[in-house]
Amino acid sequence: SYTAVDCFGSASAEATVTVQVNENETGLYFEDMKNSRLHAAAIKMSANNVLTYRRENEAFLFDPDTPVSRVDCLVMLMCAAGLQNNVPAVNDTVASDDGTLSTAKKSFLARGIELGIVTLDDGKFNPNAPVTRLDAACMSAALLSLPKLGSNQSFSDAGELSEKEYSAFVSANTVGIIEAEEGKILPEKQLTKADVAAILSNVCDYMQDNNVHFDS
Repeated sequence: SYTAVDCFGSASAEATVTVQVNENETGLYFEDMKNSRLHAAAIKMSANNVLTYRRENEAFLFDPDTPVSRVDCLVMLMCAAGLQNNVPAVNDTVASDDGTLSTAKKSFLARGIELGIVTLDDGKFNPNAPVTRLDAACMSAALLSLPKLGSNQSFSDAGELSEKEYSAFVSANTVGIIEAEEGKILPEKQLTKADVAAILSNVCDYMQDNNVHFDS
């Protein structure tokens, strides 16, 4: 507990700060993320079997700086939401550029399109392109059916987005899915594996806090 005293000697009412420290019960500790603020998110999503890691010389490694493709981000997002058991196998999707994808990834893409999590641009999804901050925000907002929310902050690069894209980012930002960076959206900034882990962890927290469930 504490009180604040101003320069005139007036004291505020007593306030209490509660700090909760959660023990890492997974046994995972990534040597290449020990100084990263995203370490906990990486552990959480790896323990949930959403993201992969490796072991080398007795150390667990997450490879946090690895780029993530758009289709891989979609797969991870759907798995984080518990949708992996509701993905019928398909050989092809309506996307004209799915030829390089495995059957499994095609199946996730087809289901993602069906659920409205992703949309096509001129019939294409560009699945192997690096996923961006805007991509992840739009996918997350669509997955969670986030309402159109206002923002109490302005973004200096908001003019780069369409109204729909801006609305999706603001909604995802307002509920804590994705952070702004120094007052900017940075829509085309590519995400690393660690960045994606943080977003997926936030999606899981939102689902838990708001009792969001999907039929499995």
